[in-house]
Amino acid sequence: MNLMRFVRREEEPVSKEVAKERLQMVLMHDRINVSPRLLELVKSDIARVISSYMEIDAEGFEVKLNRGEGENAGSSALEVHIPIQKIKDIGKNSY
Repeated sequence: MNLMRFVRREEEPVSKEVAKERLQMVLMHDRINVSPRLLELVKSDIARVISSYMEIDAEGFEVKLNRGEGENAGSSALEVHIPIQKIKDIGKNSY
């Protein structure tokens, strides 16, 4: 999701944009040799851990794997967007 689209809270992207983003994700996963299944497992684990402390919006939860460019061409970055609905009260003296 484009940061500016998120900040401005624009309407849902048109199907052309969604298709383009999906194609880019498929190509990137292919280049970095990470299967969509592995990415879903990572997403599931992150959601499970974060959900212990916060109520999250599962529909808005996104995980993306981006390949570095320029001087960062040899590295990849995991980007996670987790809309938080509420912080759980787990006790202030727990930690």
